[in-house]
Amino acid sequence: MLAAYEKWGSSLPEKLVGDFALCAWDSRNNRLSLVRDLFGTRTLYYGFASHYFVWSTSLRAAHTLAKAGSELSEDYVATYLIGQPEPHLSPYKEILAVPPGHVLSLERGTRILRRFWRVDPGRSLNYKNDAEYEEHFRHLFRQAVRCRLQSAGAVCAELSGGLDSSSIVCMADEVIGAGEAQASSLHTVSYVFEQSATSDEQKYISYIERQRGERGLHIGESEQRIFKGLLSGARKSVPDPLDCFPGRESRDGKEDCWKRCRNEAAVCCSAVTAATTYC
Repeated sequence: MLAAYEKWGSSLPEKLVGDFALCAWDSRNNRLSLVRDLFGTRTLYYGFASHYFVWSTSLRAAHTLAKAGSELSEDYVATYLIGQPEPHLSPYKEILAVPPGHVLSLERGTRILRRFWRVDPGRSLNYKNDAEYEEHFRHLFRQAVRCRLQSAGAVCAELSGGLDSSSIVCMADEVIGAGEAQASSLHTVSYVFEQSATSDEQKYISYIERQRGERGLHIGESEQRIFKGLLSGARKSVPDPLDCFPGRESRDGKEDCWKRCRNEAAVCCSAVTAATTYC
């Protein structure tokens, strides 16, 4: 990353592919830059204390380091209740977030927020037939999956049986099998709902597992309830926008899930962002 910054400087964010939240200190120009990926998959918060500036990918850490008060952001609450919170806000009034696809720079007392990427609604691709569009999509999809398979060992992937996760798993298998990825193998983990037949997708999960020739790790309702965190009486002293469902969707729940994957996979692929961003 340092070598990339040396080469591209302030244009580095435009060159990065994947999910990231990073900071860079340029001692030559006395400039601190905070950068967040295009879709904001990684959170990045910041705040001002009495004599210093703090930042962190963790809301709890940013809140603690900035010694911020407990006053909630009414704008955040309002936008959260009607749909999606404004991307530059956090639950706390004194803590802000770097919006997705932006660079926040602090240089000699000046704060500058710059957007380095946006969807261009006027741009179009014109091919002769559907097959050419499909070929282009497969190329981009393969590239997107391949760049997330950078692991010295095995990779874990969530498999729900839906279109998004199934496509990711199948493409990852193809990429690894072709020797195009650093990862040595792929294992899947699936949430199953035997007590809730209308929510259970084991039928579709099994189709992918049979094609792969490997049964993945299945986590049943008794092990991973959606509201597990609430039922156990666990409470978080600092709200987290990502922890709406403590048992399943929270990072704590996912980390527990990942740890149970075989070979202690260091990377876990998920289709959550694909489902919420593109569908």
